[in-house]
Amino acid sequence: MIYLTTIKHDELKPFYAYVWSFYGGNDPVYPIKGLKRNMIIAATKIYLNDPKKTWCDGDSTDREHVRDIILKTFNLELSK
Repeated sequence: MIYLTTIKHDELKPFYAYVWSFYGGNDPVYPIKGLKRNMIIAATKIYLNDPKKTWCDGDSTDREHVRDIILKTFNLELSK
């Protein structure tokens, strides 16, 4: 199990950018209205500290789990 304390913030920057490219920014694949970069960081922290979840080196599974946490935690929705 990998927890946030074992992964440095700088190591997660590519993952944050990956999530942002899918859900935020200028031309997201699946836009989330109201998404802020700090929400991605907060959701990633929640995800990494969930003992029921396993970090998969920042792949699409991790991105989707973080997306779900963002939607639930910040009461946001995917734009249509």
